[in-house]
Amino acid sequence: MLVPEHPTEINPYTSLKDQNGKKLTLDNNGAIISAKLAQVFKVKAGDHLTVKDDQSSVDHFSRELTKQDASLNVVQSNTAKKTIHSILGGLNHVVIVIVICASILAFVVLYTLTNINVSERIRELSTIKVLGFYPREVTMYIYRETLILTIVGVLTGFIGGKLLHGYIIQALPPENVTSITHLYPMNFTISTAITMLFSLFVMWLMDRKIRRVDMLEALKSVD
Repeated sequence: MLVPEHPTEINPYTSLKDQNGKKLTLDNNGAIISAKLAQVFKVKAGDHLTVKDDQSSVDHFSRELTKQDASLNVVQSNTAKKTIHSILGGLNHVVIVIVICASILAFVVLYTLTNINVSERIRELSTIKVLGFYPREVTMYIYRETLILTIVGVLTGFIGGKLLHGYIIQALPPENVTSITHLYPMNFTISTAITMLFSLFVMWLMDRKIRRVDMLEALKSVD
């Protein structure tokens, strides 16, 4: 049974004719059935035919059809739909795990790089503070480099992420399913926003650390 959403658009793909070769047109006011089905149910044009979606009948018909020598395989639309939903559901869990792990990794990398940068340049930062730089200016002196690295990482991630996404979408679905590999601007916007939030959080942590630096002790230390 075929139920098109727009009956008029089925004509270029399916040719409907009666036993005499007369072309039939499908509209919204009825249905077209085969001559054999009309003979079995003893209906004619203008009569009503009730169709029930009985899964047990569908399963029985599928088993009988599978027994036929001419039948290689029987695929029910409901079964295929459940299989696809199951695959996509598993894929969603994988994506969530990847996003969480990638977020943790991004935070750890940003924090470690910035912390090492601050620790190695503590005397330089103390000198800048002694010269009269405001705390915010001292923080931006360090964070400016981290911000540049973050932007470079985001742009590089766009390219690598698009290639990885295309590979996963092509390799994971089964042979009878075609997935859309298109990425929307919102995907890039969300990933950029998450990365920048981690970067700002790291800046806040480093700002607190820089404010607590003892300038005199740092300047008296020997490298």
